[in-house]
Amino acid sequence: MDYRGGPILDAGCCGGETLIELVKAFPRSKLAGVDLSEELLELARSRAEEEGLAQRIDFRRADVTALPFPDDQFEFVLSQDMLQVVLDAAALVDELARVSRSEGFFYIRAIKRSWLAALVPILKIAFSAAEARELLNETRLRPWRLVENTWYYTILPQGAPE
Repeated sequence: MDYRGGPILDAGCCGGETLIELVKAFPRSKLAGVDLSEELLELARSRAEEEGLAQRIDFRRADVTALPFPDDQFEFVLSQDMLQVVLDAAALVDELARVSRSEGFFYIRAIKRSWLAALVPILKIAFSAAEARELLNETRLRPWRLVENTWYYTILPQGAPE
């Protein structure tokens, strides 16, 4: 699977760092980022302006569980560290699937709950890898695989390289 370009969405884009790097790597792609925090979006717009990239990234205030885009719009959708902070993680995954093209790419990364939750409070709200698999089985996301490491897991299309 090779990403050759096309519209990109970052759902939960925070300060825009990822989109700024992606627009540099894929200068012909249209990019959009959504976040609920207007403060973070202002920071993202400011960073993009400083890099001379503000006209190439559409930053919008929106709920990641109700995206303001039509079906099948994006070739590549990503969401990092959002599963554990939204009220309805399945709705987030369903929205990413809805706006993603059927042959497109997705990248969902989330912090993984582990025994360290006893020491690190933020880990208490995270899903374990097993819980994430159960959640994903209940969504409309097309064939996926979950890749684990010590702190995170990543959800990718079946057959995509790590």
